[in-house]
Amino acid sequence: MTVLSETQVAELRPLIRAAALRVIATAPHTMSLQDLEQEGWLALAACAGRWDPSRGPLAFYASRRVRGAMIDLIRRSYTEEKHAPIEDALHVPAVSEAADIDQARAINRLHKAVEAIADASTRQAVRDRLKGLTVAQSAARARDRTGRYKRRSPRWVAEHLRKGMAELRATLKDPEREKAA
Repeated sequence: MTVLSETQVAELRPLIRAAALRVIATAPHTMSLQDLEQEGWLALAACAGRWDPSRGPLAFYASRRVRGAMIDLIRRSYTEEKHAPIEDALHVPAVSEAADIDQARAINRLHKAVEAIADASTRQAVRDRLKGLTVAQSAARARDRTGRYKRRSPRWVAEHLRKGMAELRATLKDPEREKAA
């Protein structure tokens, strides 16, 4: 592994910082700039070992890998923390047949509440979430009113998902609202 000199580190510091600032603009609010920079430095250290000085500057060679490592960190943290299916939250360990029936009723109640969501786009975002899809996956498979695929931004899907989850919680908390659905 190649050891970077102090001058190389000083030259590459703005590269790492700029990449982190570009990536954090699209990152969830839970991601910190320092975490991204740390991941960038680790990627740079890995790249330095494979870098051939005769083929160009290290900054050019490592810039894509540094940014990719930061994006990978966001993907890992986002899928690990944010995307457990909602049924997991309703999971009650089955100790008897009655517990299995109660769990099935809770899941059935949840799905009925999802169908009660008025806006089709919001309803689809919540359905995708129940299937365990990430926001990015849901955005890739969003459809317009005619049923054709239409690429949506993850922010658009996240907004509809937040709205749908709030509506879902309200329906599940209010028995009268649930009966109307």
